[in-house]
Amino acid sequence: RIVDANAAACRNLGYSHAEFLGRPGTDIDGPDHAPLAEERLEQVRRNGSGVFETIHIAADGHPIETECNIRLFDYAGEPALLVIARDIGDRKRDQKAIERERDRAQQYLDVMESMLVAIDTDMTVTLVNRKACETLGYPERELLGTNWLETCVPPEIREELREIAAALRGGQPSDGAWHEHPVLTKSGERRLIAWHNAVLRDDDGAVVGLLAHGEDVTEHRAAEDALRRSEEQYRRIVETANEGIWILDEAGSTSFVNRQMAEMLGYQPQDV
Repeated sequence: RIVDANAAACRNLGYSHAEFLGRPGTDIDGPDHAPLAEERLEQVRRNGSGVFETIHIAADGHPIETECNIRLFDYAGEPALLVIARDIGDRKRDQKAIERERDRAQQYLDVMESMLVAIDTDMTVTLVNRKACETLGYPERELLGTNWLETCVPPEIREELREIAAALRGGQPSDGAWHEHPVLTKSGERRLIAWHNAVLRDDDGAVVGLLAHGEDVTEHRAAEDALRRSEEQYRRIVETANEGIWILDEAGSTSFVNRQMAEMLGYQPQDV
């Protein structure tokens, strides 16, 4: 039962001091929290103190989100509980607003069809979007908190990337170009990623990490290599053929002659 209350408790809950005295403490607890009183009291008896979040119901019926710091103390020679209660409604609302903004921002990041990875100054992963997780083959929970270099970068280029990251953290500006380097997926596959890096700073301008935006170019580069090899093979065949080969476009202009054809005509290929 309540044996005393200060003016702030009376004012916040809407009771007079006389109305407070003798009232069971559970009278001001919300219906979902009153049943927890005995369990929490036992924790305080065992530990000497405890901090709990609860809902108090004011005299007019409105709920107040409250943090209670409770400790055992001696009151007029008898064991009693001192409850220091703080209204945390504004803090909880601010926290929920921040969580909503965070979730909304994560949704924006997850609809991106390119990789986004944030790392801090220790190369620890602090943020990844859906595309990055899909490309690397990890669920988000397995990437967050890991060392980016040790987890996702092939061993032979880790030192090079560590030096690049150190230069960016040290204030060296990025050239704004895309840089390609491979990553290691969870299955051990290598994927070639084109990266663009940006420095992350706090409100005081200090570097706190890097934000890397990546495009998976593995198949694109493989197709380019295959095309180049095909062109080289075609050129070798044409240049070593015994027959003269002369290619004209639709307008009748020469677009290619091989050396055999040019020699037949007494020209150098570039002259034809």
